[in-house]
Amino acid sequence: MGACCAAQLGCCCGSLACSLCCKCCPSVNESTTTRVMYSLFFLIGTALACMMLTPQLQLAMIENVPYFNETCVLVNAGPNCSRLVGYMAVYRVCFAMVVFYSVLMVMTLGVSKSTSWRAGIHNGYWCFKFLLLAGAIAGAFCIPNEKTLSLIWMYVGVLEDSYSSSYS
Repeated sequence: MGACCAAQLGCCCGSLACSLCCKCCPSVNESTTTRVMYSLFFLIGTALACMMLTPQLQLAMIENVPYFNETCVLVNAGPNCSRLVGYMAVYRVCFAMVVFYSVLMVMTLGVSKSTSWRAGIHNGYWCFKFLLLAGAIAGAFCIPNEKTLSLIWMYVGVLEDSYSSSYS
């Protein structure tokens, strides 16, 4: 039992690949586990982006994020303010996901062996990656809203969406 806990801790906080610690479960390849974890991260980000379109979160963002309400006043959104805020929040979540995956892509560019230290980063450190993704999403909401920046957010979100749907 102690070896199992140590292996799972190595997966979350180290360069070891995740595995199931039950003897009845089949062994899993390192690449399969990595794909499952990245897919899980993408699923969590997508679910969070979908949650940003709920009326409860939209009203909470209008009340708690000052520049979201300022944008509604600036564009005279009126009763459509909550929808606008929801879309702006989705763009920010998607932007953070693009930054997260782009940083990981650049870090592992040109890795040819699964034994290199960069491959270890790619296949492990899931706890730190989750914290990095959560920090990127939180940081995206701290960036003030400007006219040109809003346009950039929209194009990044559209490009990410078109890229994702064309390779799905």
